[in-house]
Amino acid sequence: MRILKCTFRKRSIPPLPDLPDPIEQPEPTPQPKPKDPARIAASVLLHHALRAGSTKLAEAGRDGAITVIMVPSLEWSAPLQDVSRIEARANERYEDGFRRGWNETTWLAWAPVGPEREYALKEADETFARAVADGRHCLAIATDKDWLPRDFILSADHRLALGVLSGADIKRIARELCGDEPAEAFVATITPRLLRLGRRLGQTADNYILMLQDLAIRDRNANAQAAKQSPSSIRKAPTLLRLHGMSEATKWGMTLAKEMQQYRNGELPWADVDAGLLLSGPPGCGKTLYARALATTCNVPLVTGGYYDWYSSGRNHQGDLLKAMKQTFKTARDLAPSVLFLDEVDSFPNRSTIRHDHKDWAVQVVNALLAEVDGVSGREGVVLVGALQQPRPVGSGLDPKWAFGPAYCGGSSGHRGLSFDHERTPRRGIGGSGSYDRRIGGSRCNGRRR
Repeated sequence: MRILKCTFRKRSIPPLPDLPDPIEQPEPTPQPKPKDPARIAASVLLHHALRAGSTKLAEAGRDGAITVIMVPSLEWSAPLQDVSRIEARANERYEDGFRRGWNETTWLAWAPVGPEREYALKEADETFARAVADGRHCLAIATDKDWLPRDFILSADHRLALGVLSGADIKRIARELCGDEPAEAFVATITPRLLRLGRRLGQTADNYILMLQDLAIRDRNANAQAAKQSPSSIRKAPTLLRLHGMSEATKWGMTLAKEMQQYRNGELPWADVDAGLLLSGPPGCGKTLYARALATTCNVPLVTGGYYDWYSSGRNHQGDLLKAMKQTFKTARDLAPSVLFLDEVDSFPNRSTIRHDHKDWAVQVVNALLAEVDGVSGREGVVLVGALQQPRPVGSGLDPKWAFGPAYCGGSSGHRGLSFDHERTPRRGIGGSGSYDRRIGGSRCNGRRR
């Protein structure tokens, strides 16, 4: 057997050349994230709403607190959630109440972007009940209370309404963003989207306000052009000019809008403003929609209330009802100029016809309402709009002419709008003089003298 022997020759490897030492680059200084103007605006409006509601952020955002915030548009929902998370809950993560997974979170938020299905609302009611029993903080943000779980509205501890930005608010936002004091301010309908679009790095506060002014004008013109080309649903953007079958009520509202603008400009005293209206008609004839359209046309916030909302605000105790009633009127006065919509006015009894054992209880409730409508505190800057289902509020504790002013009545199911008849009908009610007011005519709601 032949054995082969192999040898390997070592090859010399030349040494690597010396490389220069790498130059140490200093670590870049992290730049602070620019402030979000929409979040600043949401914080400003939230604190206004808290003051109007006579509460504090720590109280409304604590564990176990149930808080409802009504916003003028869906654009405010996300910034308001961020503000609540950062300022009230120390940046603690929350969970969507409609998509509850039962993770280890101490608070839940309901912020619907539209009507939920019936089964989703039922599941949300169950989720809400379990969260309340566990002592979790529950927050709801919506433009329509019908989008929220029914039990949420029933048991809310704090009911807040987000207003609109004033000229002083816009100056404050510009100062916090840009670091300098703006010379002038302006009043316009500014949304979170416009607040963000107008921001530029390095701009001054005056430049920012000028940018917002220009954006507001262009946005208004673009919306008007888009509305002509493809009008959206009236319930998404209600204005008086878009309502049909309410010609006389619309005429009254347009006159009110002009008077409100003159009042804001200091050209007209409040005593000369026709600041009251009574709407009557069956469900679905447009009473609530008219109130929303009136507030939108007048460019003022809408505050809502009613007997059953106040009655369900606490433990069915008279003190809870009166407290909720006073708070509703206080909110409207704090947000003035505003529109206060009182639903189901005919739920309040006539004091002279009460015969049951709880007469004192009912009389005190009616007295409290009368005091709020035209008491010592007054309601300057607040337009009072009442709604009832019966064509004539004979059982009401209020004289409609004295408390509200002109009355407009919806017809039956065959007449879906609010119509008007110039025939006058005497009205009598507790608290009033029985003077005449204008009576409405519909298909079954005629204006015959009684």
